[in-house]
Amino acid sequence: MLRVVAAARVGAASPLVDPIYTAIEVHQKAFRGHIDAVHIEFTYEEAADGRWNMNAEQTRAFARLGDATHAAFLRMEEMGIALVTTKPTTLAGIGAVCRYLKSLLEDGTPGLCLENEFGDVESGISIFCDTIAAAVEGL
Repeated sequence: MLRVVAAARVGAASPLVDPIYTAIEVHQKAFRGHIDAVHIEFTYEEAADGRWNMNAEQTRAFARLGDATHAAFLRMEEMGIALVTTKPTTLAGIGAVCRYLKSLLEDGTPGLCLENEFGDVESGISIFCDTIAAAVEGL
């Protein structure tokens, strides 16, 4: 289940915009885009009564949907990496990204594909902790 976590008001703590809010927003869009692509792909497959019952034209269309789903996954993965490596510049931004990441972890990380880039989710979370520590030290 996709949950959108409300981030703190941009600019409430500082006149400068914290880059983490953009990282959160872009990740949310990429996550929704991947979920939508998966739903479209599998709805098409179900409507055709399974991929083994598709004619040649349907098979080509289904392959294009699979390519679109893969591209959406890669975008979501890229934005997940940006999410854990973007250094917040405000305390409110740190809180917002921590709450957002927590919501992703509670859902079993379908929208946080850190294992592909960092080897496993734990290593990705370790990178995130380093990012947050650097952010706090920079405040």
